[in-house]
Amino acid sequence: MLNRIRELSWEFWLGLLAVAAILMAIPVARPDLAKVVQVSELFYLGLDVAGACLAIAGITGLAALVLSRALARDAAWCEFRPVCRGDAKEVHELMSQAFGEESPSINRVLEWQRRNRAVMTAVYVKKLVRGKVSRRLVGVFKILPLTAEAVTLLEREQLTGANISPAFIAGPNEQPAGLYIGDVLAVSAHAKGELLRQLMTVLQAGAKAGIPLYARPLTAHGARLVRKYHFVPVTSELTPGTLGRIHRLHASVATASGAPIV
Repeated sequence: MLNRIRELSWEFWLGLLAVAAILMAIPVARPDLAKVVQVSELFYLGLDVAGACLAIAGITGLAALVLSRALARDAAWCEFRPVCRGDAKEVHELMSQAFGEESPSINRVLEWQRRNRAVMTAVYVKKLVRGKVSRRLVGVFKILPLTAEAVTLLEREQLTGANISPAFIAGPNEQPAGLYIGDVLAVSAHAKGELLRQLMTVLQAGAKAGIPLYARPLTAHGARLVRKYHFVPVTSELTPGTLGRIHRLHASVATASGAPIV
C-alpha cells in the first residue's frame, strides 16, 4: 500500500487537498447558498465528511512522499570492490576521461588483478529505491605493492604507474618493498570523501609497517596533494609537485603527517 502511495505524484496529492478544501468550504457557505437553493443538512454533512476524508488521504500521501524521499537519501552507500573482468572496461573509460594516455590499458589492469586482487579498487555508489538496488561507478584508485626491483627502477624514474609489469607486483602473501599510489579519481564529493577514508586506512597500515610510498602526480590537484603530504621528487633537483615525475614519501614522514592521498 505504501509503495502504491509513493508512485503517485505531488500534483495528485496536492490536488486531492484542493478538492477537500472545496468540499469543506461549501458547508461553511451554507447561509448564502440557502438563499439560492434549499439543500438538506444531510447533504452538507456528507460534504464535510467527504472533505475530511480526502484531506486525511492527501496529508497521508504527502507525508509518505516526504518520508520516501528521506529514506531514499539515507539508503545510499559506497561499495569498494576489486576490479574484475566485467568491470574493467567501465573502469578504464572512467580513468581515460581523467588521465588520458597515462591510464593503464584494460589488459594491464587485468594482469595486475590476476597477480594481486588488491591492486585496483573500483568505487560504486549503491542506492535502494522501492526494494531495488542500483549501482553506479563513481571512483577508482590503485595501490601497487611493489617488489624490491620495482622500487629500484622507480627511484631511477624508469617506471610509471601505467607501465609497471605484473612481475613487479608483490603477491598477496608477500611483504612489498614499496607502495605506488595512483589513478585516484572520484566523480562526486560524497564519493571523494568515502574514497579518501578508505585509502587512508590502507596507506596508514603501510606506513606503520615501514613501507615507503610513491606517487606520480598528473594533475594540479595531485601536485597540491603531494606537496601537502610532504612527498619529495626522487630526483632531488626537481620541485615538489612537478607533474609527471616520481615522488617518494618515507614511512616515518607518512606516520607523522597522516596518510597521504594523491
